[in-house]
Formats: sequence, structure tokens, C-alpha cells
Amino acid sequence: MLLDDCAGRPGLGEGPETGGPYGPYRQSERRAIYADVVEKLVKAGHVYESYSTPEETRLAPGGGPRPQLGYEGFDRELTEGQRAALSRGGACPCCAAHAPDDDVTWTDLIRDEITFAAAASPDFVITRATRPLYTLTNPVDDALMRITDVLRGEDAHALHAAPDRAVSRH
Repeated sequence: MLLDDCAGRPGLGEGPETGGPYGPYRQSERRAIYADVVEKLVKAGHVYESYSTPEETRLAPGGGPRPQLGYEGFDRELTEGQRAALSRGGACPCCAAHAPDDDVTWTDLIRDEITFAAAASPDFVITRATRPLYTLTNPVDDALMRITDVLRGEDAHALHAAPDRAVSRH
């Protein structure tokens, strides 16, 4: 049985086919919600526009061989004038969230208390020029749909848990 098939069964939830109070359920139908959240995060100073290309990030000091894991604050301090010039030049920004200033700790039902050190958490991208990314959609959807428990494989745990918690704080 597919997980989607469970949504229509009594007591097992809701979804795109059955409806419910937390729709829309497809991320493609929630873009306005994500855009609103990003706008609020930018205004509050938790997120900034980054115009650096992946290649520029990789070559910058501290960029390292795996920039997809985060940014070391590249473009964090751009002025409005610099952003406007880059935009006029045709550059499309992504949005990056500031890494947390303090450690991120929570209790995992299997692994007990888990802490990600703030010093080990780089800034992370939450949108590309044309779409929101998992690091934004996942915590936003969890919060708005009142998700209380999440099951993840070990491979995703370390990569996504700390950014999810950081976005959820704001």
C-alpha cells in the first residue's frame, strides 16, 4: 500500500485527494506560502540574498569542495546598492539563511539528545532563483501542518535536522 493510499482511510490523515484543514498539500500549490515566509525572514534579517555562483562559492576562502552543504556567509553583507547592481546585471539570487548563533539541540526518540554546534553549521540555501528548496519547504510545512513527529533515515538526519530546527526557530 502506498502512503498516499493511507490518507483516505479513517483516522490516518488527510492529503491532496481527501482534503483537510492544512491544504494545499502539494508543494507546487504552496509557492505563495513559501514566498511569504521568505519575505518575512528577509525582513527580519534571518535570510539574505546571495548572488554567488556555486563556482564562486567553491573557489572562495572556506568554500571547500562541497559548497552544497552551506555557505560561509558569502554575500551576507551586500549593500542594497550592490544587490541592485547585481540584479540589474541579470543575476538571480538564491536566499540563504543565517546559521544559528547558538548550538541547536533537541531530543531524538532513538538517538536521545542531539546537538549541532553553531560553529559547525554554515549558512544554508533555502531557495534557488526559481524555486524553494527542501531546507525551506520541509520546516515550513511541518510547522503549518502541525507535524509533531518525523521519521528520517540516518543519511538525511545530519544534513537536514539542524537547518530544519534553525528555520523553525524563526
